[in-house]
Amino acid sequence: MKHIKKKFQFEQTFTEQEIENLAESPHYAKFEDINGTKPPKHQACFLLTDTNKVINAFPVNIHGKYRYIPEPDPVLIYFNNAYSNYKNLANVRDNVYSKLDNKLSELMINELYEYFGLTNGFIIFLFTTIEAFINRQIPEAYTYVIKRSNRTEIYDKEQIQRQISFDDKLKIVLKEITSKNFIKDYPLKYQHIVNLKEFRDSLVHVKADNKSTTPFEHIYKKALHFKYEETLHAVRDFMNYHEINYIEECQCGNDW
Repeated sequence: MKHIKKKFQFEQTFTEQEIENLAESPHYAKFEDINGTKPPKHQACFLLTDTNKVINAFPVNIHGKYRYIPEPDPVLIYFNNAYSNYKNLANVRDNVYSKLDNKLSELMINELYEYFGLTNGFIIFLFTTIEAFINRQIPEAYTYVIKRSNRTEIYDKEQIQRQISFDDKLKIVLKEITSKNFIKDYPLKYQHIVNLKEFRDSLVHVKADNKSTTPFEHIYKKALHFKYEETLHAVRDFMNYHEINYIEECQCGNDW
């Protein structure tokens, strides 16, 4: 799998004619004329790229001058970070394995820390990807209703994001919203997501196992044998199942 195509919020490609029309608008300004200046209140800002894409941007004061930052899709940021960790895992793991028959060295210690750091980053970022993706699928007007024996509970979007469990959002809320059932259609891929959540929980809510040889060996053993590539693909397919071509491989030809 290659690195993903970078996408931004409210991104749209304009035609040459649309660009010409835009340039005639009284709200149009050259980048060099506005960069560094304070933006007007309550006015949205859009940047035009060299490939005729229009991207929503936000102003930020840096050292007394305003700069305009295009807003990336946060879900793709998480997924891209997981992918970056994945790209380095195999080589570092091979380096660790190759040194296991030798005396413990400072180099091996550093590589061991690097490997487990990469695995932690991969798992946490990839699971955060799914959480953020599910939250963005929830319409503003949607309500989740739970009927209990003695009461009916109604949750709006914000309450769903904060109070409803990941499993319920995945199995019930998302199914209600999309009328799709990834669990039923792709049970093997879904199992990778279950395994991802279990591993993530063991990392975030780390607990010692006093019955093992060492207290945390269960975590490190899982890190050495976890199916990283299959899980990355399962998460990609889960998102593309609900939003076609949401995750796309970049066509730039560079492998980074």
